[in-house]
Amino acid sequence: MEIEYNNIEQYIQGELTGKELLEFEASLEKDEELRKKVHFYQYAMSTLADNKVYTKAEEEKIAQINPILSELRDQYFMDKTAQTDTSTKEAIPAKSTVIKRWFPLAALAAAAALLIFFLLPQLQNQSNAKIAANHFKAYPLGNQMGDLEETIKNYNKGNFAKADQQLTDLLKELPNSPDLWLAKGCTKFKLNDIDEAINSFEKVIEIDDSGISQPYANWYLALCYLKKDDRKKAMYHLNNIPKGSDKYNEARDLLQQLQ
Repeated sequence: MEIEYNNIEQYIQGELTGKELLEFEASLEKDEELRKKVHFYQYAMSTLADNKVYTKAEEEKIAQINPILSELRDQYFMDKTAQTDTSTKEAIPAKSTVIKRWFPLAALAAAAALLIFFLLPQLQNQSNAKIAANHFKAYPLGNQMGDLEETIKNYNKGNFAKADQQLTDLLKELPNSPDLWLAKGCTKFKLNDIDEAINSFEKVIEIDDSGISQPYANWYLALCYLKKDDRKKAMYHLNNIPKGSDKYNEARDLLQQLQ
């Protein structure tokens, strides 16, 4: 498959399917330059879409190139909030700014070059622990868990020390619940007890015969090993997340960042 820039855009937008997707991913696996391009363009697109949260240092850098980025954003992005359906005359529901189709190569390359020049050194210098913290989001415990209202309330509110105690008690009664072990691992991660977090997520892999919860366990194990400054084990667990499963796309993006 000859890689063209529209293929990169389609891949980033999740629009490649079937044979084209398999061929692109095969190229991505063996072509380091292609991986870098995809990562750079993802970063450029997210910045031009105006939906990225920056650190103070990044904001200072962005301020220097914002006039150019604003011009590119105005030229190549459109705001759907102002559109109306001409057949019904009803307003289309508000939606975030989106990329106009076939984002021109010259504009994308210019934006990527600016961002690489100004921000890439900071991105490359991020510690493994910082990368893990930026990608961590606690596993969602929902009402489907049943009569666990108080535990879920503390967990979802971020009262992790209290939730940790409650989860310890619950797991004595429900030792084969992957959801509870995932939550337990997340509380330990937030409490910076990384070894115990690893034990909890490994328990999920041990007891989950269905395989449904294992992508989450591998995702969190990868973040744990990043916290322990072990990129090799982190990448091992990211590669264990099967294609088409939950966390697969996030795992591929993180792998590109770590490579």
